[in-house]
Amino acid sequence: MILSKEQLVRDSKTLKREISNLRNPIGIATAKHDGIVNFDEYLTASPRILWVLKEPNAENSTESYDISGALYDFARRRRIKTDWGNTYNLVAKVSFGILHGKSWGEVGGLGAPRPEVVQSFDKIGIVNVSKFPVGSTTDMKKLRVAYDTQGGILGRQIKAFKPQVIICGKTIDFVDWAIGLTDYQLNTDKGFRAFSKAEQLVIAADHPGVRSSHQKYYDSVMDIYNAWRQ
Repeated sequence: MILSKEQLVRDSKTLKREISNLRNPIGIATAKHDGIVNFDEYLTASPRILWVLKEPNAENSTESYDISGALYDFARRRRIKTDWGNTYNLVAKVSFGILHGKSWGEVGGLGAPRPEVVQSFDKIGIVNVSKFPVGSTTDMKKLRVAYDTQGGILGRQIKAFKPQVIICGKTIDFVDWAIGLTDYQLNTDKGFRAFSKAEQLVIAADHPGVRSSHQKYYDSVMDIYNAWRQ
């Protein structure tokens, strides 16, 4: 899938304007931007990785911020802000592992990611199904309402960013509705379900903030990716 910087930047700006214009149908929180963390690094990454999570965790927040911009700052500082770690420590480790072909032990195992692992944020994209923040526990009915009222932005983001690997954080149904997975090959023997074509892999993973084994999560994603790229 060919992707130019000019097109990526133009589409990203258009999508962010659309997100800015969204109105929350179920609360007072304002929409939070997301997308590609670093255009130049994403374009040269192999593979291009897009994480699809559920929604920002900032209930009733009316503050304006950009989630991809926060990850950009973490990459510059080479550490993740503590209250973001529950989700993004594993995002950093899995992304680094895919990009560099590393095992769980080689990325450092449990604990805060090493500085070079945090820098993997530069090479990924991050989007939420809902652009409006809620609390730490997702109400799936409200998430579906948010998805249905956001004008297909998720599908247009995936189309614009042309990721080669999509990692769904308990969001596979929304990705299926957004882009359609009926012509993808289903694989169920590596821990998580995976849907693949020659040019794209979609992994139906758990949310990266899972309380269960991070190593099992990591190994499942790596097994799926390694089997697909062969």
